[in-house]
Amino acid sequence: MNTRILKSCIAAVVSMPLAAQAMHLAADGRGSVLIYPYYTVDGGNQTILSVVNTTGDGKAIAVRFREGSNARAALGFNLYLAPFDVWTASVFSRDGTGPANLITLDDSCTVPEIKRNTALPVLSNGRHYAPFLNFSYTGASDDSGSNELSRTREGYFELIEMGVIDDISRGSLTALRPGVDGIPVNCEKLQQAWMPGSAGYWLADRNIDVRPPTGGLYGRAAIIDTLNGTMLGYAADAVANFSVLRQHALPGDPLPHLGSGISDAGSGNATATLWLDGAPTTLTYPPSQAIDAVSALFTADSLYNDFVIAPQLGAASEWVLTFPTKSFYTDDVAGNMGTAIAPFSRLFPRSGTSGIAPADFYFGFWARDGRKVSCLAPYYWDGCLVGVPPPGPEAAFNWATNVLSFEHAQAPPPIPEPTAILGSMRRLDVLPFLDTGVAAFELLEGSMRLNFYDPEHSVLHALRPDTSGRRLRGLPVQGFWAVSYTNSAVTPGVLANYSATTRHQVTRGLLPPP
Repeated sequence: MNTRILKSCIAAVVSMPLAAQAMHLAADGRGSVLIYPYYTVDGGNQTILSVVNTTGDGKAIAVRFREGSNARAALGFNLYLAPFDVWTASVFSRDGTGPANLITLDDSCTVPEIKRNTALPVLSNGRHYAPFLNFSYTGASDDSGSNELSRTREGYFELIEMGVIDDISRGSLTALRPGVDGIPVNCEKLQQAWMPGSAGYWLADRNIDVRPPTGGLYGRAAIIDTLNGTMLGYAADAVANFSVLRQHALPGDPLPHLGSGISDAGSGNATATLWLDGAPTTLTYPPSQAIDAVSALFTADSLYNDFVIAPQLGAASEWVLTFPTKSFYTDDVAGNMGTAIAPFSRLFPRSGTSGIAPADFYFGFWARDGRKVSCLAPYYWDGCLVGVPPPGPEAAFNWATNVLSFEHAQAPPPIPEPTAILGSMRRLDVLPFLDTGVAAFELLEGSMRLNFYDPEHSVLHALRPDTSGRRLRGLPVQGFWAVSYTNSAVTPGVLANYSATTRHQVTRGLLPPP
């Protein structure tokens, strides 16, 4: 190569803005924010989870579980991981109607203490657990959803790195490192650091022994049905470069949250880099729109995945669709928003009993040979979807976490029932038919597309403009297809169960300039 050209190329690269400092969805699954799109304790399920610190740094992490209706916090605490540490836990229920609960057998430091906290309820085996609570949606925090603890039985959760823990002045990193028995040397020191008194150095100054976050976290979760012997595993979505500043906070504090990301310490702007049309695109949002940077990473104008409901395979299919930032645009916390914020169009009301914030979408089915599906069942509105009354473009997702269940052609039950795989009551049912022009028959396998930006059908979701006026089409969404098979024909007398998850595929795009 001509050396003059080579030098010019190097100079151009050096002079480019540091887009690498922008937050982005990490291709390697490691970041400073982990968003797990689903947990459930319904339908006989429990959810196990893990987070792994792949770095040589100690980590301060805010852990927050959010109920699936309006994404209000149901449980929150701080987790402190030693270098290369792993933390594991399980979300379970003690009955069919009570709250979800968190239990951990892990010795990694949490504040408050969970594993050995004698103030918490205890199981018959002597293990303590933390119940999910309804404090964030009752009393002064009441919204239009249910006040019952059962509201916490399904939802999603997020882990946000607040900073790197070090031994700068108080020996905090040494306290959380494992001793010869593998147990952290002094978790109690970190718990006392948040308490009044001479030992409460973090209560006095939360930045002592804390440096800005460096990322390197990854997470896994699995939904386990012990009765049917199935396990649905998935990886958490990882956001890298969420914040250049320390955000160490009191355990259970609302901050940090997904709207507190900072890419530039001087301006306070939040910047996101994502791939559009095969090239990286950087969008910058002012501090008042910082949540839009995270939303941009998940925004899709169309979403695709498969389904199988063939009876001869004992197959069932459900899609999880979580809108991890929806509440920032739709939760009328103070009762005075007036209207939802784009890209969403309807509020989750502060008062009343509606308990929903519908988000419109349009959909289409295809058989595996490419033929388009027609919707014919006359006892369902528009033929293919149950429980979606007009008006509306075609259908709507009502909650922060939703389950789309693929069903056979039969009248809907008079009382809503849990879905077959996930046991979800936040369900929307789909009944696909194929019209050949001669006859119509039920479609047992194929693919489906959801459109969140579709001018032809009046679905026009779009994110607010960034500082240069660019707007992403669609809605911020994440999730997966869950499929299960029950095969009793492999060997006489042997029941074989199989299960799997597949991440949704999406398309993205910008609105044309005005």
